[in-house]
Amino acid sequence: MFEMAKKNWMLALYVIAFLFSQFLLLYGAFARLDNNALMSKFFSGYKMHFIAFFFTSLLLFLVLYEINFGFPVLAAFVYSVFVAVAVEYMQKWFTNYRSFSSYDMLYGIFGAACFLVIGEAISHLADFLKKRS
Repeated sequence: MFEMAKKNWMLALYVIAFLFSQFLLLYGAFARLDNNALMSKFFSGYKMHFIAFFFTSLLLFLVLYEINFGFPVLAAFVYSVFVAVAVEYMQKWFTNYRSFSSYDMLYGIFGAACFLVIGEAISHLADFLKKRS
C-alpha cells in the first residue's frame, strides 16, 4: 500500500513539474523582453532553447514512464519537437514584438534529440534493473 501511495505522489510531482515547465516555456516564448535585461538574458539565447526543450522532454518522459505509457521517450521527443516548431511559428504569426528564428527552433529540437538518446539509455537501464529485481 505504501508503494502505491509513493507512486501516486511521484506521479503528481512529475505532472506538476511538467505543467509548471510548460507555463514557463510559454511565458518565455511570448513575454515582452525589450525593457527587462534580466528577463531577456534568461529567456533568450540558443542555450536556453536547448535546456528548455531537453527538460520538457525529460519531465514528460517521467510522467509517461510513471503511467507505463508504451513509448515514453519517443512520445516526449515528438511532443517537444512539435512545441519547438509551434512556438516559433506562433511568435511569427501572433506577435509583433517577437520573431521567428530557425536557429531557436533547431536548438530546441537538438535539446529534445539529446534527451532522446539519453532517455533511451535510461529507459533501457530502468527496464533492465526492474527485470533483475
